[in-house]
Amino acid sequence: MNLVELQSVLYDLGADIPQNTLKRWGYDGLIRRPQRYKKGKGGGKGRAVSWTWDAVAEAAAIWAIKNAGILKAPPSKKMIDAIKLTEYAVYQWPPAKYSPPPPGTKITAESVRVKFVDDERQDLDSYPGRTPAERSDLLNSLVVVWICAIEKARRGMSLQKPARVVLHSIESNATELERLEEPYILKDITVEAADRDEVIERINGLDMRELAARLFISGASSTRAEKKSNS
Repeated sequence: MNLVELQSVLYDLGADIPQNTLKRWGYDGLIRRPQRYKKGKGGGKGRAVSWTWDAVAEAAAIWAIKNAGILKAPPSKKMIDAIKLTEYAVYQWPPAKYSPPPPGTKITAESVRVKFVDDERQDLDSYPGRTPAERSDLLNSLVVVWICAIEKARRGMSLQKPARVVLHSIESNATELERLEEPYILKDITVEAADRDEVIERINGLDMRELAARLFISGASSTRAEKKSNS
């Protein structure tokens, strides 16, 4: 598609982005660069460019991040590269970690916190935050916005309506050694209506937030019983 068509597709998704901005994003490597080709017979002299659907999805994701209210300034290329690296890891092997909600909050599947970014990552220096955990939380929020926007754009869904991206995985039947590197295999991705943008895992059909919630509730009950017996 040409630049006008790229802008039009994004506009239909709910993202109004100037053509000059799209060109700058492409040539700066923030989104997939356009493919250059020679004009065919009757098309005139010189070369033309064609933008891919990957460029549509990535431009939609950048627009979503800029409008999410998470960052005070536009994301840098270093930030975008870190987001893309995490996105790649999520699609290859959903590495989510689960933690209980803040104290005083009822433990439910919906309140369990899902995180795809490790606090120990070494590329978090460019992110605001006083601690590695705060910086990784910020990157995780951006990754969720990015993945949701990517999947909405791929399906022609409005970027301005929240959605839940569900990663459907199955347990690997590889050898024990191979399973250490790839315990689960991503088989499908679906998008559902939701109250907020979020990315969750279902492994063998089970919502992993539900499993985590049961474990956290069991752990809290054990802690209370232990305190009672020691009092």
